[in-house]
Amino acid sequence: MQVAITKSAADWSRFSNVFLLAAVLVIAAVISHGVFLRPANLMIVLASASAFGLVSFGQALVVISGGFDLSVGSLVAMSISAIVCFRSDFGIVGGTLAAVILSCGAGLFGGFVVARTRIPPFIVTLGVMSIAESMSWLLAAGQPITVEEYNDSIAPLFSFLPLSENVFPILVMLAGLIATSLLLHASKWGRYVYALGDNEAAARIVGVPILRTKLLVYGLSGFLSAVAAIVYLYQNISATPGEGADYLLLSFAATMVGGVNMYGGAGSILGVLVGVLCLASITSALTIAGIPPSVYPGVLGVIVLAVVLVQARLRR
Repeated sequence: MQVAITKSAADWSRFSNVFLLAAVLVIAAVISHGVFLRPANLMIVLASASAFGLVSFGQALVVISGGFDLSVGSLVAMSISAIVCFRSDFGIVGGTLAAVILSCGAGLFGGFVVARTRIPPFIVTLGVMSIAESMSWLLAAGQPITVEEYNDSIAPLFSFLPLSENVFPILVMLAGLIATSLLLHASKWGRYVYALGDNEAAARIVGVPILRTKLLVYGLSGFLSAVAAIVYLYQNISATPGEGADYLLLSFAATMVGGVNMYGGAGSILGVLVGVLCLASITSALTIAGIPPSVYPGVLGVIVLAVVLVQARLRR
């Protein structure tokens, strides 16, 4: 009997993401009176989810490894400001490279401290978050940010397609999905990440390179945050210093909704994509239905709590 119960729970866990996405799509269609399911709206939903989807992929890597990255939203904000700051001296390409290097460096620093000390990742990344948040204001000198180069140079490449302005963000998110999935699910490093999240002490005993694995995990999280900043500026052109900080909550919610174990050792990037699409779908449906934006965080909190409780029950 116990074996049957365990097998049923495993089967449910395997297909729960599909059921969840289907349920969310139905609810979103009902709330929006069918408007949500129009192809044009679905494409807009995908594009709107691209930036925080990239951040969520990085967050998922960190959580699966047994950590947590509070700095992702602030790294997006810092990258946006860095692009503007260094663009004046090095052009848009130089500014972009500088932002990527800066964000990756912050991620690598956090991973190094987590790996070499006994300080919890929560505390380390909280410090990185505070530094990055300050840097985002200093680099932008507290002034509004405007970057038109991304949209002006990239949008014409897809002008022959319907809703062409949404194609680039979707392609970037898909590229991030494929790259992180291959790294996590089809490489030796991915097995190290799962082993580290499942039991770090045992992983150390069997020879898992702890420092190298954590450096790559947190470094990739920083890199994806910088890419998310590029996508954000492509879509919005203008921003204020500190823009993108709310991606922390969204990335954590998408990770949990996508089935990643909050204690590490389990989860998939494809599941995180389902979580991203669920959150974006709900937000779109509420917007279409005329629900005030102030309600969104409450809905998000209820969803996260419900998913965490269901996961805990299944594991028990």
